[in-house]
Amino acid sequence: MNVKENLKVWQLLSEINKTGNLTDAAKSLDIPLSRASKLINQLEEELGYTVLDRSKKPALLTWEVKKLMPYVQRLLCNWKFISSPEFIKGTGVRKNLEYSLTVSFPVNSDGTKFINSLTHICRTKYPNLQLQFTSDCGETGLLNGAADIAWFGYRPKHEELFWVPSGYQFTFPMASKKYKKRFG
Repeated sequence: MNVKENLKVWQLLSEINKTGNLTDAAKSLDIPLSRASKLINQLEEELGYTVLDRSKKPALLTWEVKKLMPYVQRLLCNWKFISSPEFIKGTGVRKNLEYSLTVSFPVNSDGTKFINSLTHICRTKYPNLQLQFTSDCGETGLLNGAADIAWFGYRPKHEELFWVPSGYQFTFPMASKKYKKRFG
């Protein structure tokens, strides 16, 4: 059997993405570190490219693998769904499964309208989607899984991030009348 067809290797990649290193990922999945390392090496051989950037300590997922993570997450989510007892029994549990999405906003922005819109859309169209909100996870936090989606007031610098321009946000410098009178 090809290691690419082994669900465990994709779970391992997902855990490495969450934890930031192979050791913690292996512990989380209760896989011996030697076995986890062997799975990664076999996957690299089969894919024909490096999965872990070993020039960094701890070794990080490469850009090629970071781009695959949304598909890996979807694969694992689908596997969880089709391997559930309710699905196997044919009782159609899709409505009972819950998914979560963490969204990060800058502290200095008013995301009230956006949060209300997202919440309304989830309630009406995606009742199984649970939204969580956080603030200022930053680019590193987004890469480490602290949030699934983040709002930035600038174009991210990390090449690993997929970004889409979504409008403009204006900020205005403000001062009190007292400050203006005193300092101009």
